[in-house]
Amino acid sequence: MIALVVGALATVVVSWAFALRPIATMELELRRPGWAIAPAPGWPDRPDTGYDAFGAGVAHGRWWIHGIRIERNEPVTYHQIVWATGWPWPALCCEHRSVPGDDQRWLDPATRGLPPADGWRYAWIIDASALQRAMWAIPGLPLRPVWPGFALCSLCYGAIAWLPLAVLAIVRLRWRRRRGACLRCGYLLAPDCERCPECGAPPTPSSASSASHSAADDRA
Repeated sequence: MIALVVGALATVVVSWAFALRPIATMELELRRPGWAIAPAPGWPDRPDTGYDAFGAGVAHGRWWIHGIRIERNEPVTYHQIVWATGWPWPALCCEHRSVPGDDQRWLDPATRGLPPADGWRYAWIIDASALQRAMWAIPGLPLRPVWPGFALCSLCYGAIAWLPLAVLAIVRLRWRRRRGACLRCGYLLAPDCERCPECGAPPTPSSASSASHSAADDRA
């Protein structure tokens, strides 16, 4: 249980570290676009574009909605951007929904079956101007779990944290068994004791045998 908690905390720390890491344009790889989270009602199944860098990815969806403007024959646009960070799987994400300022008076997303264009969601904003500089720049710390990736990362980091603890426990048990000590608390047992006087645990046969050998060695 402790290892899983440590794994979950490590997943959050690693995801936030990748969110704060500056991403150079040369690191980006165009990928087959896909949302890191399940599409909300009104979203298309797949975004327009997606980019990946080590430990981070972004997906951008843009919808042109025609037939709204009257004085200009141009469509109104609705933008949806989702960032996801984590390694080796995306574990946390945040998103941004917007309608450009000159289009806001023309488009009410609710009337088109789209989620509200309410700006940042599931993010602890540190640098609000990041989106203006580059679409792939993450503005702060993502807060929404991508549950499959979060679970896998937590298991992975939890296993890494559990392994040295398991090795240490095995070494400690073997050392106590060789000394003839109680395997539970480490108290040095007498050869004829029926229970550990410290914790009350019955001695194992190997511990009792080791205690007898230790006593014989002391008499010799």
